[in-house]
Amino acid sequence: MPKILTIEDDPSTARAIIAELERRGCAVDWVTTAREGLLKAVGESYDAITLDRMLPDRDGLAVVTTMREVGVHTPVLMITSQAITLQGQPVMTVEQAEQTAGDVLPQLKSQLLLVPMAQMQGQAADALTRGEINIMADKDIPYSLLKKVMVTAGEAQFARIALSVDHRSSKAAAP
Repeated sequence: MPKILTIEDDPSTARAIIAELERRGCAVDWVTTAREGLLKAVGESYDAITLDRMLPDRDGLAVVTTMREVGVHTPVLMITSQAITLQGQPVMTVEQAEQTAGDVLPQLKSQLLLVPMAQMQGQAADALTRGEINIMADKDIPYSLLKKVMVTAGEAQFARIALSVDHRSSKAAAP
């Protein structure tokens, strides 16, 4: 059973994320602050992490940076009103992504293919994937763009793709 850490301060959003993940057979640990999330991420092993962009004690991007500095490498993909970032690094603008024909975003796929293949917990030894990717999106991102990002992650051989949407104003969340 995949083990997921959800770092989300809004109880209704957290309940929705947890319900969906549990429906898909995941075990979920939920915390409400960046500090608690970092302690859990460092102290336990997770297949994936869902992370709010705007936490009360720290910005989601700062949490990703700190996780990387201490050796937690679960991929995090963010879609703001302006850009698509992977691990906090810009990949392409939203405008470029929306103008890309087809269901796959080549610029994003080339970056996702750099994530190493590995065996996921509970999978056969010969079943290598890129594991789990967490997609965090602002509420105003159109479904057509979210679909392109999710299809691209699937094409890059991620076995599990988690999506969380920040329902607060995307203007406040934009980098």
